[in-house]
Amino acid sequence: MSAYGVLAVIFCLAIIAGLVVAVDPADVAAAFENVTAAPLAAALVIVQLQVVLSALRWRFTAARLGHPISVPLAIGEYYIASFVNQVLPGGMAGDAVRAYRSRTEEGWKRPAAAIVLERLSGQLAFFLVAGAGLFAWPLLLSESLPPGFYRLVLICAGFLTLAVGLGLVIARSRLLARFQTLKPDLAAVFWQRGAAGIQFGLSMLTVLSYIAVFMIAADATGA
Repeated sequence: MSAYGVLAVIFCLAIIAGLVVAVDPADVAAAFENVTAAPLAAALVIVQLQVVLSALRWRFTAARLGHPISVPLAIGEYYIASFVNQVLPGGMAGDAVRAYRSRTEEGWKRPAAAIVLERLSGQLAFFLVAGAGLFAWPLLLSESLPPGFYRLVLICAGFLTLAVGLGLVIARSRLLARFQTLKPDLAAVFWQRGAAGIQFGLSMLTVLSYIAVFMIAADATGA
């Protein structure tokens, strides 16, 4: 196992240990006793929508890179990758399987690039929603904010800005060279021929579906 895999396992185990310490198992069991079939069914339906939307985003991205994939194949492969990501640590093993299974006679680099850029599209949408939520929280829920919240936000923003700045300074030459290499692919995937709207729509719908599942789970368990 790579160093990244070891760190991912340690991180996941630490999160599980923290949850066990912080949460009373009896309270968790009591919360699940009140869950009915209706929210479970709704959440399961939305999860299937997540997979389909993500698969369509991958198919679109791959097509822009000259790697056509049929809709049934894209959905099937995304289900397999999602299952692998759930059962193996790290959350990336399924993507590796997807890249390997979608390789062509020319190799696996183009399929791998499509997967990386497709995941990037999703991450950009996630950070956009998370950032908007972070700034909207004080405006919508100002009365329930914990003490020192604003100071914490400013500190986190400062550290994030510093980290990004240092990273760009350190890797500037390598990033510029890499960007020049990827520039045609990035333009095809995210900008040209209406790609921006398609990527934004699919990724935002996927992120919003995750939020919907979380809200259903919170309401069903009384959280």
